[in-house]
Amino acid sequence: MLLAGTAAFIGPIILLGWQVLTWLRHGYWDRWPIERTLAKVGILEPQTGWAGVQKIISYLFGMPTLLLILVGGIIVGGLLASIITWIDENHLADARVTYEVEGETRQQSVTAILRGKDSDAIVAIGRLHPGMDFKVSKIEWFPKV
Repeated sequence: MLLAGTAAFIGPIILLGWQVLTWLRHGYWDRWPIERTLAKVGILEPQTGWAGVQKIISYLFGMPTLLLILVGGIIVGGLLASIITWIDENHLADARVTYEVEGETRQQSVTAILRGKDSDAIVAIGRLHPGMDFKVSKIEWFPKV
């Protein structure tokens, strides 16, 4: 998400800055169309025999690259934010683990692990007691708050 947000914010600013400098220096506004940007990486405007379709393609390829970077960054950033939110709301959880170590029954809360994945909770308890034998008797799962 950070990369998409950075591209959505810094990419247009750099391109806009270059366009402003060009305008200040030469007195004309260079829109820097998508067609020129894609040509730099070897992608040329496709040609078709259908006049209407060709007009649509030419229109899209003539749009400013600034707009493409901004809209693309916003879309990618939004998708990544949605995915992260979904994962956080549906797959992270807190667990309370009841276990026995050295003949003593203990309880420990473990946070930010995958809900229902008992092995993660057991590994977390093992990190608290390295090299010691322990036996887990109960794992209670709670939604992440």
